Amino acid sequence: MWAKDGFRLAVPSDWKSDYGLARGTIERLATAIDSNLYSLWLKLATDAFDLMNFQIIGESLRPGFIPLAAATAAVDGARKLIASAGTSAVHPRRHINRAYDLQARRVSREALLGHTRDGSFVFPLYVQIGPEGGDDGLFDVSEFESFPRRVTRTLAEALAVTRRLVDDLEQNASDGSLEDAVSTGVSSELCSSLGKILKNDGIGKLRISFSWGPVGAIPPPATTNVSFDSSARPALKSLAERLSAPVPDREMDYAGRLITIGHDPEEREHYLVVHVYRHGRPVELKVFVNREVHSRAVRWYENRTTVVIRGTMIDSGMQQVIRTPTSVKAFVEDRLE
Repeated sequence: MWAKDGFRLAVPSDWKSDYGLARGTIERLATAIDSNLYSLWLKLATDAFDLMNFQIIGESLRPGFIPLAAATAAVDGARKLIASAGTSAVHPRRHINRAYDLQARRVSREALLGHTRDGSFVFPLYVQIGPEGGDDGLFDVSEFESFPRRVTRTLAEALAVTRRLVDDLEQNASDGSLEDAVSTGVSSELCSSLGKILKNDGIGKLRISFSWGPVGAIPPPATTNVSFDSSARPALKSLAERLSAPVPDREMDYAGRLITIGHDPEEREHYLVVHVYRHGRPVELKVFVNREVHSRAVRWYENRTTVVIRGTMIDSGMQQVIRTPTSVKAFVEDRLE
């Protein structure tokens, strides 16, 4: 169960039949190494964990107490930080728009909240990074990076980059620096979650620290500790808004099958919905057209004709749109009409 400097500590394999013996042994070990009993129990009884300490600091916080609204926001914000970092670990994007990756949702859902600790108010969150069932010798723990470790590493790196963006915002961070930040895991959801944790008036600072479990390469020290003062709220809100704003692509040609012909009488708008591919992924592209093109599209739809659209696509959350296409044509017998 424990080995250090040539000494070994163990409890009977059927310890569940004598819980008092096992607990007493671990209590003495925790006292000897000045460790929290609950944290030590997790390390001994389970596989490897990464630990994230969310420390809430505020002059108006009474010792040992925190407003329930602030505590709820902190726990919910931490869960969303994990989910957004996990989604960015799979596919970095500026605005997730609640389309969280399923694996990321699972990691955030299965994270464990430990007992709170002294030091203003500390919420310890544990994420299991080792494979279920422990190390059976099938992988090298020095090289293995499980998906949960990828999530915690991405979160640590994204928080460090967000901290620098907040510092640079007064100098008007460029879109280029935002794109670089997105590639590391920064997203609109990550920034807004940080802002919500800091929203309570009684909170003066949020400090997040990471302790890495003994599996895989350890992230650099620069990502281990990060803090945000309450004064960072406007900057975090601004970053979240900029990252969630639609980003236009350059003008391109898109070809695909026409699946819907629509008309909005109130807005007096005509549109087509075409199934196309963007960055290798299937998307439904909504294209606004004039009445003439809309009339021709009825025949294209009936004949299942491939449609070719040239224009600038805008990613508007859950939908891709071309509002002013340069051209909309049908591909008929190896030519455009």
